[in-house]
Amino acid sequence: MRTVCSRDGGHLPTLKEVSANLRAGAHWVGERDLPDLDSWADFGAAPELVRQRLVSRVANGRCPSVIDTLPLSKPGKPELRKMAWLNPYDELYYRIIVGRVASAVDAALGQDVYSYRLRETSPGWAVEDVRQAFRRRLERGKQLLSDPRCNAMAVSDIQSYYPSIKPQILETVLGHTGAPHGAVRLINEFLCELPLLGAPSGLPVGPEASGILGNIALLGLDDSIADHVLGHVRYMDDSWLYLQSEGEWPEVYDAYAAHVFTLGLEVNRSKVEIHSRVGDDAEQAMQHAHIAYLVSGYSCYRTPQMATREIRSLLAHDEPDWTLVKFFLGTLRFQQSTNGLDLLYNHPNMLHEIPLSVGKYLLALTANRESRRKIDRDWLVEKATGTCSPRSLAGQLQVCRVASHIQTGKNHGRLLEELATDTRLRPHVPLQAWAARAWGSSKAYKTGRAVEHACHQGDFSVRRAFALTLRPGSSTSTRRSTWKRKLVSVEPDLAPTLARLD
Repeated sequence: MRTVCSRDGGHLPTLKEVSANLRAGAHWVGERDLPDLDSWADFGAAPELVRQRLVSRVANGRCPSVIDTLPLSKPGKPELRKMAWLNPYDELYYRIIVGRVASAVDAALGQDVYSYRLRETSPGWAVEDVRQAFRRRLERGKQLLSDPRCNAMAVSDIQSYYPSIKPQILETVLGHTGAPHGAVRLINEFLCELPLLGAPSGLPVGPEASGILGNIALLGLDDSIADHVLGHVRYMDDSWLYLQSEGEWPEVYDAYAAHVFTLGLEVNRSKVEIHSRVGDDAEQAMQHAHIAYLVSGYSCYRTPQMATREIRSLLAHDEPDWTLVKFFLGTLRFQQSTNGLDLLYNHPNMLHEIPLSVGKYLLALTANRESRRKIDRDWLVEKATGTCSPRSLAGQLQVCRVASHIQTGKNHGRLLEELATDTRLRPHVPLQAWAARAWGSSKAYKTGRAVEHACHQGDFSVRRAFALTLRPGSSTSTRRSTWKRKLVSVEPDLAPTLARLD
């Protein structure tokens, strides 16, 4: 068994670390592309039980355990990203051990790296809001572009960045930051185990902890390119490079690409561009020109009707500008306007291309009783339980998430239950887990069936989803205690989730 405490960061998770990370990570896990089933609220309510289970899992070599993935489309592009769905204990552990190196990482990064910068330090570390980070990056970019010596700006990024990062490279770079070597060792062990469990290589895409590690992997690139440019602004692997002339770019690019190659990475040539300072190409490369105008003081307030017309006009194109579609759908979301519902019903590709934005829009409507009633339950469940394809899965998950916030009918519930328990869909565990939660909000829900499903479904995430449908006020206290004993005997890791039944 590993030691309980060590100065080099190689100790088992403490109660303070568990509690702090459950609080600090709750918002992220609840709002990301593949949101956690309860935003860690069940774990956060019983941190001591979580620590007991986590320590047991780590000591017995069960952390990490099984990892699942779900494809997520890039809006308007044929590529699919493999988003990671970790067991919540694994993700919490990953967050804790990365938190032990987070301060050293942040201190080692230059001021012109704007991604995942710490707002709070460990144990309950937290990063800056992405919108604030984008604003600061843009301000710095404009400042560099306005330098009288600057006459050109180049952009570049890395091909398949997260999946291409080798743990050995990370271990070396982290060692140069002065991070606790025990924590570095634990991170390396964790990442090296993931591919053995069927995960894609590199960093898992989705967990917040991966952002901290992805940031530091290019530390050497920042240093090597500094002497070749007037300025280098980076957000993760997305670089803006400011030059005295366009003629400098071939030499700068060679230096950039050479260092990227030493890291075992590859430049994404399709995104490499050079822009003259003359004209507005460089500024447009730094920001979406239309959105910049819309959020400026020169633009008028947009009513729900105006935003709806804008979206309809964009969707009429063969290749819609999905960034703008998301912007205007966000307008409808913040106004809690139901005007977007007909757009969703008539343009199913919205659910495929921008699933998280659609999910957040619909969730905003569920917060208002009148708006909630206008959501078509038949459409919602039809989309949730339709034929699965790589491009549909993330959207199906989002509508299941929405369905978990409203009451659907008995027939709807039966379809959702079938989706959650269909053994043929085991490769799509995140979708099945959210289908189970959605079934819990339907009129077909039965507590006894939830207990049986929580006992017998193969994946922990799905069992936890069914356990989360059990309500503290359900039946008598004696029966609730019986359910709890039965479920914990089958799956001890459910103990924190079931603590709410007491």
